[in-house]
Amino acid sequence: MLVVNAMFGRGLGGIEQSFLDYCLALRDEGNEVIAMVHPKAAIIPQLQAQNIHFIAINNYGQWDLMTVKRLKQQLATLKPATVICHGNRAISLLRPAAAGICPVIGMAHNYKIDRLTKLDGAFTITQQLKHKVISNGGNADHVFHIPNMIDSYGKKLNHDITRIRTCPVFGTMGRMVEKKGFQVLIEACSILQSQCHDFKCLIGGDGEMRDKLELMVEEYGLVGQVIFTGWVKDKSEFFNQLDIFCLPSIHEPFGIVLLEACAAGLPVITSSSEGPSEIVHHDEDAYVVPVNDANALAKAMVFLSSHPDYAIELGQNALETVRRHYDRSVIRKRLQSALEHVVATQ
Repeated sequence: MLVVNAMFGRGLGGIEQSFLDYCLALRDEGNEVIAMVHPKAAIIPQLQAQNIHFIAINNYGQWDLMTVKRLKQQLATLKPATVICHGNRAISLLRPAAAGICPVIGMAHNYKIDRLTKLDGAFTITQQLKHKVISNGGNADHVFHIPNMIDSYGKKLNHDITRIRTCPVFGTMGRMVEKKGFQVLIEACSILQSQCHDFKCLIGGDGEMRDKLELMVEEYGLVGQVIFTGWVKDKSEFFNQLDIFCLPSIHEPFGIVLLEACAAGLPVITSSSEGPSEIVHHDEDAYVVPVNDANALAKAMVFLSSHPDYAIELGQNALETVRRHYDRSVIRKRLQSALEHVVATQ
C-alpha cells in the first residue's frame, strides 16, 4: 500500500529518529513510502542516504490554512492508503487535509496526546501511553502499542564487551535539557570523586543547558574527568569508548538512546523513568535506580564498575532483550498488522 509518513520538525531527536525508522520499516514490509517533511528538516540528508522519496512542504505553523489546502491537493493526487503523523503540527495540518481521502494515524511520542483521540488511529511508544490515549477517549480498537525500534543486528560491536577497565569510562548522550537529568549524573560523578574513585565520564550532545552543565563541572572540580564531546555524529564510535552507559533521565517517554546502548552490548544504568521502566528491568538486563537520585546513581556506578562479571552479564542480556523485542525486523511486522487493521476498518 502507499503510505505517507509525515513529520514537520526541523531538528534531530527521538521523534525524528522514529520517523526515519518508520520509513525504513514500512518500506521493508513492501509498502510504497512517501515522506513529508519541512524543507529545512535536518533529517533530509538521512532520507536521501536511504533513498526514501520525500516531499518538502513549507508551512508556517499548525494553523496554516494555505498549507492545508496544498496538502489536500497533494493527497488527492497521491491517493495514499493512509497518512501517519509524527508530531502535533503534522496532525493539525494533515487531519483536515486528509478528510474524505484517507484515514489519519497519529504517533504518541510523548504525553501531548489530546489531538490523537480525534484521529482514525493511534500508535503509542509505550503501554502507559496506550492506556492514556484510550482513557482520554481514544477508540481502544484503533490504538496500538508500537514501541520505537532499532536495527540491532546492524550495530558494530567494536569495543571489548567482555571487560570493564580499571579506570571505567561512563557515558551518556542526548539533548541537554532539564528532563534528561545530566545534572544528576554530574552530581553522581562528584560523589565518586569525593570517594577517590578513578573514572571518566563522557557526555555527548548539546542543548540549552550545556553552559550550566559545564559550569557545574567546573564548580565540582571535575574538569578532565567529565568531558563534553559535543553533538555525536557517529554513535558507534561514541559507544565504543564506554564501559557503562548511564541514562539519568528525570522524564523519558521512551529513550531510543537506551535501545542503542543496549544494542552496543553495554551494561546500562537507567533511572526508573517512564519509557525505560518498560524496556528493561532491574537485575535482569539493566541496573535501575530511582529518578533524580544522585546518590543511588553513584552507588550503581561504583557497584557495576567493581563487579565486572555482573555488569557484562547485564550488557549481554540487554542486547538479547533489544534483539528479541525491539529490533526493526520484529516491530515492523507489528506496525504492518496495526496499519492494515486501521485501513481495513475505516
